[in-house]
Amino acid sequence: MNDNHKYAAGFNYLMEGDHQVLIHGVLKRLNIRHFNQHYDDLFQEGVLAFVQKYEQCPVDKTDKQRLGFIYQGVYWHLLDYLRKDSLVDTRQENDDTEIAYLPASDDSNALIERKLLLQKLQIICTKKELSYLYNKHELRMSVTKMAEQENISRQSMHKRLNKLYQKIKLNLGVTHW
Repeated sequence: MNDNHKYAAGFNYLMEGDHQVLIHGVLKRLNIRHFNQHYDDLFQEGVLAFVQKYEQCPVDKTDKQRLGFIYQGVYWHLLDYLRKDSLVDTRQENDDTEIAYLPASDDSNALIERKLLLQKLQIICTKKELSYLYNKHELRMSVTKMAEQENISRQSMHKRLNKLYQKIKLNLGVTHW
């Protein structure tokens, strides 16, 4: 049996019902949101992992057990993928050579919009709120780590962030993060 036929059943199963939601759920669990620049690539990695895990799943499993097996496999695969990617980034940062990164022409509008948004945020947010946004979105710091830094509970940090997002939504009309 060639690889095309081998994986066809897995792809067909993925397309049945709402099984693609499983991959979105894994990405959400990993705190990767739809606005992340790597979201589509990670989703495709998840699709490949889904199909591979479908093929590895024992045939005597119920549908619910099969989805649990696949979910865990996709989660582990994407977690490993992100760890490897993180190691590559760390090695590049530690490299003594300096590389100038120039934005592609397609990214110019996005950079301008980002700068305008930052200017508006500086007007409506306190320094502490700007710090939260920077830690969360630029440093990709977890809510747990941010809460530890502030010496507060995770729930309190979630409340602070939610209030901040509501404030931004009300003042700037930004609806997604």
